[in-house]
Amino acid sequence: MMARTTAWLELNDKDKHHAVKWIIRILVATVLAVLLESKGIEIDEDGTIIPVLISIIGIIMPIAVSQSLAMPFDEIDNQEYVDRIRANIGYVTKCFVYLLIFAAIFFIKPYPNHEFKFKWFKVSLHVLSDYYIFWILIYYCFNFLELIKLKNELSDEIRKIRVDKKFKEYGENNGT
Repeated sequence: MMARTTAWLELNDKDKHHAVKWIIRILVATVLAVLLESKGIEIDEDGTIIPVLISIIGIIMPIAVSQSLAMPFDEIDNQEYVDRIRANIGYVTKCFVYLLIFAAIFFIKPYPNHEFKFKWFKVSLHVLSDYYIFWILIYYCFNFLELIKLKNELSDEIRKIRVDKKFKEYGENNGT
């Protein structure tokens, strides 16, 4: 217990914030999955949807990572801006990798079809893993859109720099 507490204290505030956000996301996903399952709503009753979702995750992952690697930083002089964007991209890319690993584990690992019934709800590990895969796909889609937004922001910054340079060159050439 002491080692975990020490490790938590050594994290910076941003890492603690990310960890708390992930804990909350997992708890919310679990509660929603339990509530939906208790109402009889399952994602993949016949076993055909989850393989498709895993395939989609497998397609989105390399595209998203290639998008993050293709960000054009070479024309931006503002190092603080570049560092901020790179940190955001690095965080999203790490999340993509970790979530791909979890999705693969949830897909490959055969969970027993046991149901744990409580007073107001029931939980099945198999159905819970299906919901996790579904939410991982949703996370991928939202963050893929955020990467595109980030790339557009970066392109806008580069265009602004180019326009400013051309305007400055025009002013120097015309004696202004």
